[in-house]
Amino acid sequence: AIEAAFLAERRPITHGEAVAHGIMVESFISNQKGMLDEAALEDICDFLNVIFGQIELPKAEILIQIMYQDKKNRGNKILMALIAKIGQVKWDVEVSEKEINQSLAHYHSL
Repeated sequence: AIEAAFLAERRPITHGEAVAHGIMVESFISNQKGMLDEAALEDICDFLNVIFGQIELPKAEILIQIMYQDKKNRGNKILMALIAKIGQVKWDVEVSEKEINQSLAHYHSL
């Protein structure tokens, strides 16, 4: 969603940059769902921030709209691959708009 939103705004970023920033956002959701401990969340965000820094992400409403269009979703549910622990992913986890908004707020607080 991040990569698509930047493309639509005509300020493209690389696929790797989009993935890195998405991982920071998804890590917070993983933490809030009790899947990823606080230390791992901090390690992931600190590491990726050193390499990629912070960027001003598109508005949450735009990202969420794009997320609803993802081919991996079922029905009207946003499904994500979330981090169970560093190096381990859990697929097709339902995520609410509220969780996405909270994770974007966390990202901007880093």
